[in-house]
Amino acid sequence: MQCLYGGIPQPILLATDGSEASAHAAALAVGLARTHGATLTALYVADPYPYLGVGEVNPMDYQAYAAATSDIIQTATTEGADLIVLGSHGRSGIARLMLGSVATKVVAESPVPVLVAR
Repeated sequence: MQCLYGGIPQPILLATDGSEASAHAAALAVGLARTHGATLTALYVADPYPYLGVGEVNPMDYQAYAAATSDIIQTATTEGADLIVLGSHGRSGIARLMLGSVATKVVAESPVPVLVAR
């Protein structure tokens, strides 16, 4: 068995928040792990903004939101992951403008490839 890019299979990191988008990402991650003989590590990350209203944004909550990106990347590094798989909520409008996207930040900052499922 080889990993996604040749060599010994490395873990695939699934970052999930239990949402529908994460369920789709989980199915993809399980399939990839089976196909490539890789281990699968799951990381549950709580979405600090599940029901965003403009008045709910405050600096402390934003710090929790931003920390999710660091936790995912740190876990991928610690576990020696060859790939990160996560779902995208597809936020748009003011929510995307104010918060950005955990998926987008992970893609931008990750040292390993990232598969984003929608």
